[in-house]
Amino acid sequence: MQCKSCNGALAPGDVFCGACGARVEAASPPPSPPPPSPPAEPAADPAEAARQLAASLRHSTENYLSDGQESVPKGCLVLCLSFFGMPFKTLRLAGKFLREISRKGALETESDAPHLMWFATAIPVVASGVFILTMVSVVLFALKGSGVPFLGDINPVFALIVGYLYAVFLDWGLMLFAEAFILLVRGSRDLKVNAAATTSLLNLQRSANEGRKETP
Repeated sequence: MQCKSCNGALAPGDVFCGACGARVEAASPPPSPPPPSPPAEPAADPAEAARQLAASLRHSTENYLSDGQESVPKGCLVLCLSFFGMPFKTLRLAGKFLREISRKGALETESDAPHLMWFATAIPVVASGVFILTMVSVVLFALKGSGVPFLGDINPVFALIVGYLYAVFLDWGLMLFAEAFILLVRGSRDLKVNAAATTSLLNLQRSANEGRKETP
């Protein structure tokens, strides 16, 4: 260790230089190392973030719809979801019918109206096929563009929304027509059966009355 004034030798602990009498400055401690920086967080995956957001929204919606509380907005929401989600209920119904046919190996037509049973089973499958084909066409239309001169450029999101609404109304139209037709046929059959039963009952009563009259 040396004196900064005369470069004379200094002993450890000296306060003044023995050669020139200058005050010895205390050595400054070495600077402390900077604190370690926190590890960098990995970049979030956009697809994973979108899945988490969708799961959170679905969980929140399910909790809101199943909390058992009564409110007009909640009823409107359930009504709208039921209307616009009807094609997916038709898909589940078609899948149920097809699984039953696959399990039994045949269509259940052992009744007095086998064609009506076939029609009631086939119409959800047909409606589901129309819905799928419509949505595939809408997606291709939105990705490729209209290709029609007077339509010009169409927003793909707008095309998907309009196409889905069109597919929903197609599903509703087909299923309502089928259900009305089935109810009409079954109602007419029930009327015939009831009329036949009523006629038989009246004939029995008439016969009983005539028998009582003939008895002395």
